Amino acid sequence: MVLHQRYAPHEEENEHKAFVIMERMDCLTKLIESDGRMNGWTKGEKDGWLLIESGVLRATALCRIRRRKGQAYFKPDEFFDLVLSETQPDVKAVV
Repeated sequence: MVLHQRYAPHEEENEHKAFVIMERMDCLTKLIESDGRMNGWTKGEKDGWLLIESGVLRATALCRIRRRKGQAYFKPDEFFDLVLSETQPDVKAVV
């Protein structure tokens, strides 16, 4: 619904943007469901909601989409390398 409102369906370029966003989110969903490493980057599901670290979202936007048998996916190691490079440390050093 949000994508539909943001990207007017009558504009071809906007339809493409909405499709790519949905493909990337589908690839992310597959990783969340299948790769245990995602447990360190997400916080408990409650009422269907899952908190996701911002580095994961940036990696979702940047990671190359691959295809196998017509299915889109992210290569897990490539994805997590991006997550690490896009994540800022959460702690400050004390001198």
